[in-house]
Amino acid sequence: MRLAVKTIVLLRPAPTTALADLQAVLVEEERALWRSHSAGEVREVLYDLSHPGAVVLVLETAEAGAARAIVSSLPLVRRGLLEPTIIPTRPHDRFANLFAAEHAFAQELPVEWR
Repeated sequence: MRLAVKTIVLLRPAPTTALADLQAVLVEEERALWRSHSAGEVREVLYDLSHPGAVVLVLETAEAGAARAIVSSLPLVRRGLLEPTIIPTRPHDRFANLFAAEHAFAQELPVEWR
């Protein structure tokens, strides 16, 4: 069984984007997000309270490339009004090591941590 890739996407307005630019495409953007949400790809749409006008998406896809394709197809991204930061993730699966022998924990660190 292949696990889905959960991808966090930060969408922030480009420096030259005006509010009117966003509003002109907002309905089209909402429709695109709804289609992806209905397909089970976009799991969450959140507002980033630390950056006005920014949105955080949580996607679940079979592979990271599919998430990139979804984000690239969003109308505000296509028009260059939002700049995406795409962060593919995998679940943290190391808690079982807390109960293993102490020396095993260090030897079983994920490759990217060594």
